[in-house]
Amino acid sequence: MAAKKKSASKKKSAPKKKTTLKKQKSSPKKKSTSLKKKFKALVKKATALVTRTTRSAGPLTIITESLPDFIVGQAKKISIQASGGTPPYAFQLTQGTLPAGLNFNAKGTLYGTGTQPTDTTIFIKVTDSARPTKANLTQAYALRVDTP
Repeated sequence: MAAKKKSASKKKSAPKKKTTLKKQKSSPKKKSTSLKKKFKALVKKATALVTRTTRSAGPLTIITESLPDFIVGQAKKISIQASGGTPPYAFQLTQGTLPAGLNFNAKGTLYGTGTQPTDTTIFIKVTDSARPTKANLTQAYALRVDTP
């Protein structure tokens, strides 16, 4: 009988070792799955970065050739258009003074209500978002506020 008890105790200890081995096998799978997910995420980010920096559609060009006249007392909104280079674009008034009542923003919008007749020239610079070297152009515009 003593021999049977020894063999029974061996059977009980054997499953414990198998359970321990199963836990060790599942742990590397979790780590490799986690690493695969991290790798895929990094590849996705790198692909998006390359796509953004190489999305140039030719050289930077200002499409808007001239500005329509504003009329005293009438609100108006005009967008300066650009193409090519790497969007988004940033616009800046580099020379000249806007007539009273008019404003210009970094998105290239000239807007407002002129308050008095004016004839002036303004210079608008557009800069693209290319990296490491941004492209830019400056265009001169005649800007006129007429009486109604």
